Amino acid sequence: MQDPVTATTEIDLDAIETDLADVETALARLEAGTYWTDEISGQPLPDELLAEHPTARRLPQTPQTPQTPQSQTPQP
Repeated sequence: MQDPVTATTEIDLDAIETDLADVETALARLEAGTYWTDEISGQPLPDELLAEHPTARRLPQTPQTPQTPQSQTPQP
């Protein structure tokens, strides 16, 4: 007889491996003393960001100004 939970739930092993790798990286950064900094820019990561996303390694990107699409119609 099959377990009803596993019968209806697919286990995403790739996602689990990715999450585990992210946790291992966060623990290594914690041990190295770099957990609280952006790994590229070196800027501090806000406590709020790390509270929401404990495996964060970068500051959130600031939204870029969307480019206005150029008209396909030739200008006179």
